[in-house]
Amino acid sequence: MATFEDFWAHYPRKVGKVAARRVWDRLRVTPDTGDALIAAVEDQARSAQWTKENGAFVPHPKTWLNQGRWMDELPAAVPQRGQMPTYTPGWCEHEPRCNSRDWHAVLIDREARQQAQREGE
Repeated sequence: MATFEDFWAHYPRKVGKVAARRVWDRLRVTPDTGDALIAAVEDQARSAQWTKENGAFVPHPKTWLNQGRWMDELPAAVPQRGQMPTYTPGWCEHEPRCNSRDWHAVLIDREARQQAQREGE
């Protein structure tokens, strides 16, 4: 069951929490709707609009909720959750090391192995 705090944890732009909470409460979000909102945030967080210029075009959470933006259709080029996106400069946290889809996969694999080693110690 998704709560406002779950939504807030996933939403990339952390501004206007109280105002966003008011809209969330006004919408009377059900558990299913909350899960759908969070899934939409995760999908849209990988969109070109939300990733360009270091997230400068991510709407405020209040605006996103007020406008029902979880129902927006994403362009076909946006990868779905769990799929490796094609390389777009600036989309990856590994910049500037990560300059291709293949290199990104190598870095992710390396980080996973390092994390597993740390947890095993």
